[in-house]
Amino acid sequence: MAVAIFDLTPIVVSSDSMAPAINRGDLAIARASSAGDASTGDIISVKNRAGIRITHRVETVDPYGSSIQFTLKGDANEVPDSQVHNETSIDKVIWTC
Repeated sequence: MAVAIFDLTPIVVSSDSMAPAINRGDLAIARASSAGDASTGDIISVKNRAGIRITHRVETVDPYGSSIQFTLKGDANEVPDSQVHNETSIDKVIWTC
């Protein structure tokens, strides 16, 4: 019930790309937010072009028309993700365990 009232999304992390901050199997709770509420260093969750949820740290934030363009990077990854995400809304991670 609290999940629906507060617009929260539970996410079970399926890879170690965010280790050590978030490990495979950890639970992350994200709040639906406007893309403009995300800043460099925040951890957000979005879907890529294939519809797969990506939960990574924000590297860059750039206005792009009526959306925000994000470059994301997993903490354990050497380079940022190849796909840039143009979003108007995101899920911002607020808690993990």
